[in-house]
Amino acid sequence: MCRRVSRRDWSKLRSERSRPSCSLRRDDRTPTYRGATAEFEAFIPEGYSDSGDGLWYRFAEGPCDYGTCTHVELLAYAPCPGGVYIEANTLDGAGRVVGYTNDLIGSLAKGGTGLATLQVAEAGATQVSITEVTCS
Repeated sequence: MCRRVSRRDWSKLRSERSRPSCSLRRDDRTPTYRGATAEFEAFIPEGYSDSGDGLWYRFAEGPCDYGTCTHVELLAYAPCPGGVYIEANTLDGAGRVVGYTNDLIGSLAKGGTGLATLQVAEAGATQVSITEVTCS
């Protein structure tokens, strides 16, 4: 589900013409990429963050093949033909960086979804903080 922007924030968004935009198709309410206008901000799906590179992402549930891991669900609002690279810091209980993890998944078409798995190797790591989500 996409979130809406209040009328007060709309004027600010309209003045920022360098941002991408999307519209909702009437048939299935799926966000579709339209180019670079500020209206895009109004349609980021709830719970997702914008990578600024044609991708929305959020943490997701899923099993780990081995050890400890976390998953990141990706939704492409623009084509990503070269694949997606995702990197994150691993943090201890005090919020200190104790390592990093990364993953690379295949290409995503506009509207396509993907699931990245970030393996956590550090024994003291209790959190993951995403540092990069890039369309290659």
